[in-house]
Amino acid sequence: LVVMLELNGTVAPFDNKLVRQAVAYATPYADIIEQIYQGQAGEAKSLVPAGMPTSDFSFSPYVLDFEKAKALLAEAGFPEGEGLPEVTLTIAGDDVQKERIGILMQDSLKNIGIDIKIE
Repeated sequence: LVVMLELNGTVAPFDNKLVRQAVAYATPYADIIEQIYQGQAGEAKSLVPAGMPTSDFSFSPYVLDFEKAKALLAEAGFPEGEGLPEVTLTIAGDDVQKERIGILMQDSLKNIGIDIKIE
């Protein structure tokens, strides 16, 4: 099972690579693994699953780093989130785990100035 947060790269502000990177650095990976999956999951750091030939974890440099996320957001023209359009995170109504992940994301992204509405 792979769970991912999909950002529509054709819609502002996610059409800006720096904003997408800021979100990646503000994602609470360890909290999601521990609080939602009780430690029974791992980060998908490669397009090829761990243990498979050609799996390469150097592909993803992302770790929780609010300062890096804030710097990227500022570089994108949104210091402290100023000027960002409204952001909505849509979650299937019958998926409690994803709803809990959404709440963690909402809380984490506030740290860099991104307020998201969950629907």
